[in-house]
Amino acid sequence: MLGKETGKEMGRKDLVAILGVMVAIVSVIVGVFIYSVDSRFPGLHDSMGSFRTGLTDQTTAVKLDLERIEKVFAVLEQRMDITTKEAGDINLFLSDIEDRLGEIEQTLNQSTPPPPPPELLSLVMFHPQMGDDVDWITSVSGNSSGIVTNTTLNLYLLVYPVESEGPWFVQNRPSINPDGSWFGLAYFGRNPDIHPEDVGDQFILSAIVATVNLQPGETVSTIPDNIYECSISALIRK
Repeated sequence: MLGKETGKEMGRKDLVAILGVMVAIVSVIVGVFIYSVDSRFPGLHDSMGSFRTGLTDQTTAVKLDLERIEKVFAVLEQRMDITTKEAGDINLFLSDIEDRLGEIEQTLNQSTPPPPPPELLSLVMFHPQMGDDVDWITSVSGNSSGIVTNTTLNLYLLVYPVESEGPWFVQNRPSINPDGSWFGLAYFGRNPDIHPEDVGDQFILSAIVATVNLQPGETVSTIPDNIYECSISALIRK
């Protein structure tokens, strides 16, 4: 922030240099704020439209203030002095920018909370265990922490048929109890009354915690980016 001048004149070179630094700093800060929205919340891009609109409005206002300061630059380029009133106007411009940046930071802090650190997450599968024989429809259960209290996290079950080399089949969403215990159902292959040839096939069952949105019955070629993954392999269809 510029200090008040005791005289009516201010050194042109010093003022231009100070304003140049302020414009550069504000531009970088605004850019970092916008980038942080995309980098911190990649899985929430489609669900944060209103938040991003508000943030865009704030940054647009900052850019308008920067344009006003650049107009002052144009005047200073032609002059060797500046009045006390003009110095005060510049101070008001910069103060307004600081206030707007504070509002942007507050908006970011009040946005959807990021997932908790990995050390606060836990996911374990109790049933089935590696090497178990499984029915066409098999119950799956386990325990967790740090998931039920965070609305940005989703628990999914995915089944991978080894013989056909995929894809991953998204199962119905498991239910999570307040204590973190969870329960769901997984389908391994097809109805044995119609496709008895699936008996003996090998499957991989994976429980993942992710911020993406998956739908039951959807297929994916690879497991989406996730925060914590618990996989059980070598399950045999009986």
